[in-house]
Amino acid sequence: MKKLFALFFISAVTFSLYAQTDTACDAQFSFNITGTSVNFTPLILTVSTTSHHYWNFGDGHIASDGSIVHTYSSAGIYLVKHYYYKSENGIAVCIDSIEKRIEISGVICDIHPAFSFETDSTHQGVVHFKNLSTPLTGITAFKWYFGDGTFSDDIDPAHTYTTAGTFKVCLVVQKDDSCKRYYCTDLKVAEIKTPCDLVAYFAWHPDSVSPNTIHFQNFSKPFEAVDSITWSFGDGHYTNEINPAHQYPLPGTYNVCIRVKKHSTPGTVDCVKEFCKQVVVKEMCTLKADFEFEADSSNKRLVYFNSKSTPLTTVLHSLWTFGDGTSSDLLNTHHTYAHEGSYTVCLKISAGTSCYSQVCKTVEIPKTGSCNDLSKFNIKRSTANCYEFKFIPITPDPGSKYAWTFGDGTGSLNTSPSHVYAHEGKYIVFLTVYTSENCAYTSYQVVETGNCTDCSHVWLKFQDKRESYYSNRIYFHASSNAQILSQSWTITKLPFGTSAPITFSQENLVYVFSGAGDYNVCVKVKTAGGCVKEYCQVLHIEIPHSYCTLTAYPDPAMDQVNINVQLTQSAMIHVYVFNSLNVLIRQEEHSGIAGNNKITIGTGSLVPGWYTLKIISGDRVCYSRFQKI
Repeated sequence: MKKLFALFFISAVTFSLYAQTDTACDAQFSFNITGTSVNFTPLILTVSTTSHHYWNFGDGHIASDGSIVHTYSSAGIYLVKHYYYKSENGIAVCIDSIEKRIEISGVICDIHPAFSFETDSTHQGVVHFKNLSTPLTGITAFKWYFGDGTFSDDIDPAHTYTTAGTFKVCLVVQKDDSCKRYYCTDLKVAEIKTPCDLVAYFAWHPDSVSPNTIHFQNFSKPFEAVDSITWSFGDGHYTNEINPAHQYPLPGTYNVCIRVKKHSTPGTVDCVKEFCKQVVVKEMCTLKADFEFEADSSNKRLVYFNSKSTPLTTVLHSLWTFGDGTSSDLLNTHHTYAHEGSYTVCLKISAGTSCYSQVCKTVEIPKTGSCNDLSKFNIKRSTANCYEFKFIPITPDPGSKYAWTFGDGTGSLNTSPSHVYAHEGKYIVFLTVYTSENCAYTSYQVVETGNCTDCSHVWLKFQDKRESYYSNRIYFHASSNAQILSQSWTITKLPFGTSAPITFSQENLVYVFSGAGDYNVCVKVKTAGGCVKEYCQVLHIEIPHSYCTLTAYPDPAMDQVNINVQLTQSAMIHVYVFNSLNVLIRQEEHSGIAGNNKITIGTGSLVPGWYTLKIISGDRVCYSRFQKI
C-alpha cells in the first residue's frame, strides 16, 4: 500500500508538469451513514487502468476502490479525504482531492434532508421553500439558513431577500442529539424590484351643521405628496384633492372610491390600489323647537305648556322636562309644581334618530298664601344595615300630605318612611309637606351610606356579549355595587351530570363554547368587606355554520403571521385585521392562485394583544385569531 501512494504522489508531480486544462477531474463524493458503517460514493464512478480512486478514512485505514463501504470501530468525528486522478501512458494528466467531516454516532440516523424552492410571482425577492425531508415523522427540529445572515425554524418558510446575489441556503433537520443531517444548495436571486405595498383606505364623517356635506380623510399608506389620488363620490363627481369635502344634492347611500397611484421611480413596479365603501347621506334636519307657557288663573303652581315647534308635521316625538325631576312626552301638556321657585323647562323634539332640536326657558312659581313650615326632619341610621335609614319629621301632622324623594330615583308618601339604598354614596333627601292646596314647604338633607360590612345589601350579576361572527365566543363582565376583589367562573353543560364543570379563576372571562346547547354559567366573587356572592344564569349557545376558520402561525407572533388559504380557482384574497375591540386597523389584498396560498401579514407595528383576521375570497368568509407579543 505504501508503494501505491508513492506512485500516486509521483503521478501528482508529473501531473503538475503535464496537466491538460481541458481534462475533467472531480473528487467530489457523497456518503450515507448507517450506524458505524458509511457508504462512500464518488461523483465519478469509473475505475480503470486510467482512472484511479484513493481513500483515507481518518482512522488509519485507506482504500483504492471507487464506491466503498467502510465500517468504523467506534463513534467519533473523522476527516475523510478522497483523491481522484487520471493517467495516460502511465503519466498523470489530472488530479483532484476533497476532504469531508464524518460524524459517527453509532446510532442509525435514517433522516434525509431535502427541499425545493420557487420565487414569488409578485415579488422577486420573496422565495417560498418546500421541505422535502424524509421521513418528516420523528423530526424534532428544523433550521433554515438563508445565506444572508438570517434563519428560520418554520417547516416551509417564505423568506424575503433585500439584495440580489447568490446565496448558500442550508436546511438542518434533527431527530435527536445523535441524529442530525443537513442539505445545502446555491440560490440565485435576480434583481429585486420594490413590491407594491400600498394600502388604500379612507374615513368619512358628516358636517356638524350641514349633514349632506361629507368630509373625507385619506388614510392610505404609504402616501406621499408626489403620489396621485382620485376620489369618486358615487354621484358622478370626482376630485384629486387629498382630503376633500363633498356636498351631496340628495340624501341616500353612495359608493365612494379612492384610487391611489404611487409616483413611479426606476426599479419599482406599477403600484395602484383602490378602496371603496358606502357613505350614507342623511336628510337635512329643519326642526326648530319652541314653546309658550301660562299659569292657571286660580292655581299659580299649575302651568300650561304649548309647543310652537316648526314644522309640527314632521315631529315624531316630544319630551318635556319641568326642572323638578318630572317629565312628559305629550305634544302639549300641563304640570303642577309642588312648591315655589325658579325652574328650567326644556322641550326636545325629534323627527328620527339624527334630527332633533331643543329649547329651554325659565318658569317662575310664586309663593302663595301663608302656612306653617312642617318640612323639617331628622335622619336615623340603622345599626343592623348601614345602607338603611329612617326619616322622621320633627313636627308630624296627621292632616298634612308628605312627599319624600330619597335621591336615588325612589320616593315615598309615608309620613315617616324607611329606605334601603342599593349603592354606597351620598344622596340628597327632599321632604315636601302639603298642609293645604296652596301651602307647601320643602326641606332637604344629605345622607351618606359609607362603608358597610353587612353583606345583605351587596348584589352581583354579569353581562354577556357575543361576537357577531363567532356567536359561540362570549365575553363575560361581572358587576356589583361593591368593589370586586376576586372572581371565579364555572361553566356546566346542561343537564347537570352530563359533563364535568369547567372552572376559571380570572377577571371578566372570555370563553368559546365548543358545542351547542344550554349551559349554566356562574360567577363567584369576593368583595371589599369580605362578602362572598354568587350569581348564575343559563345561556343557550348555537355554533355558527356560515363561517370557516383558519389557523394563523406562528402564534404568538412577533414580526409576521401567516395564513394558508386554499382556492379552487384564481381569485383576489382580501385580508382585514381587527383589534381586540373589533376595530378595523388594517386591510390588504393578495392575488390568489388555484391551490394553497400562503398569505403573510406583517405584525411588527402592532401593539401586543389579541387580533382577529377576516379573510374573504369570492363568496367565502373565514376567520382566524392570533396573539402579538
